[in-house]
Amino acid sequence: MSQRPDHRYGATVITCILFIQTLTQSYEFDKKPNFIILLADDMGYNDLYTFGHPSQEYNPLDTMASKGMSWRNLYASDSLCTPSRAAMLTGRLPARYGFVSESTRTLHPNSKSGLPRTEVTLAHALQNVGYSTGYIGKWHLGINRYNNSDGYYLPHNYGFHYVGLTLPNSNELSCAEDSDYIARVGGPDALYCFLYDSSEVIQQPVQFENLTEAMTEQALLFIEQNQQRPFFLQLSFPQPHVSVYSSKTYTGTSRRGLYGDAINEVAGSTGRVLGLLDQLGLSRDTLVFFTSDNGAWLEMCSEGGNNGAFDGTKGQFWEGGIRVPGIFWMPGRIPAGSHTHELASHLDILPTFLEMAGGSVPPGTILDGHSLVNVLFEDGTSDRKYNFIYCQQYLFAVRVGSFKVVYRQHSMEAISRDALGSLCPE
Repeated sequence: MSQRPDHRYGATVITCILFIQTLTQSYEFDKKPNFIILLADDMGYNDLYTFGHPSQEYNPLDTMASKGMSWRNLYASDSLCTPSRAAMLTGRLPARYGFVSESTRTLHPNSKSGLPRTEVTLAHALQNVGYSTGYIGKWHLGINRYNNSDGYYLPHNYGFHYVGLTLPNSNELSCAEDSDYIARVGGPDALYCFLYDSSEVIQQPVQFENLTEAMTEQALLFIEQNQQRPFFLQLSFPQPHVSVYSSKTYTGTSRRGLYGDAINEVAGSTGRVLGLLDQLGLSRDTLVFFTSDNGAWLEMCSEGGNNGAFDGTKGQFWEGGIRVPGIFWMPGRIPAGSHTHELASHLDILPTFLEMAGGSVPPGTILDGHSLVNVLFEDGTSDRKYNFIYCQQYLFAVRVGSFKVVYRQHSMEAISRDALGSLCPE
């Protein structure tokens, strides 16, 4: 078992290696497998029963883990939404393609930038080998470029055949009906609070209460309509990011309060997706991956999640900001109830899926990920022996084996455990 990384120790100087450009299939399937990414927003490492939370209810995500493989050393590529999501979709560090800024780490509705359209995404690469591709949920990789309505950076420009309900940023505090912000200004901030269906704005302000349910229904329909061909679907939940919400179905279902209700709703949606795959006979041919884009936002107290024993919070580069839960599910192929302490990163998702699908990226493309096929299906070890953590264009931390060195932190205020105890009293 790997030891917990400890930033008190020094680190060996490491030379960065340029990774594979094309990927060949080493694990044989009768037909091209399907892929689903289920991505939570700001869920902490310790927010699920399976990962050690003492009071979160056992829910369908725990059932997923009992039938799949849970990862204990999985890292997001950044501690905030925008760069983390870009890295997973491209298999590349955002610093490689200039998706960085000295002034802000995440995009806003009035930002005139986004994920460069020159980047080859996982959806592009899978399209090229015959996959139907779909995206539903939170995006946060850009909206407009040349004017306020051109949708230049929306998901349909990144290799997705189908784009459903799209929350372009986050469910901000300025959108919550019961938030202090709303009480001060008298209503939601129209600049932040809107919802797309594909490339059309359909709600402004957006109504969150039934949003996860509506997104789930679209996901189920996409699966049904594409069951006869290989497909890739990403369903990105708006929960449990603050402002935290849940539908009436899940409100009051958790001992943890509203945050736990939101976790249960994400889990309930996951359970419906897995249930449909079982019903359609697709489980053995579909790899489903559940994770979070970064660690929990501890400063939000009871509505901010739990990073367990790890120091740090969303936005920081201690373990709490970047260590995330991860579950892979493919019954009959991935050992049920298994878990691993092998080192992995969200950067590894693209090369894993492409190896399984027989896909590739253009010659000359430098990837920062490694395929996880050896661990998932062959009881092997991860090719990832170290993990470089960047913030914008700067190297902030390196994980090597059982050790980690943190070179610097972001300028945002660091929250110590003592300060957090004062901020969020019992």
